[in-house]
Amino acid sequence: MEYVPLYSPGSLSESAFIESLFMDNGVRYNIPSENVTRMYGQLALNQRSIYVHPKDYLLARELLKDLLKDEPIPEYILDRISKEETAPDWMSAVDKEQSRYRFYTICLLIAFVFYVLYKISVAG
Repeated sequence: MEYVPLYSPGSLSESAFIESLFMDNGVRYNIPSENVTRMYGQLALNQRSIYVHPKDYLLARELLKDLLKDEPIPEYILDRISKEETAPDWMSAVDKEQSRYRFYTICLLIAFVFYVLYKISVAG
């Protein structure tokens, strides 16, 4: 399935931020002119566009909602995505964050138990 265009960043730092955001949230993306931009820097920036997988399009739009400023979804992209294809196959960002907090809580509880056991063994 071909990727669909989403956004053209205005700077290399904005592009790096978007790539990091997409990687953290599992969005499949492609930057066709990435090597050209790395070689020529700002000169090739106007050719740098970020394309996303159709299944991840709505998630990517949600992540970039402040940058896209409520631009409507073009008709040719709406034709390529459908509601049943847009559901992510992995955890959402909220689920990841809750899972991370659970992990930290369990680690702290285990550390506390070992601390208490250590204090008991030293005292007794």
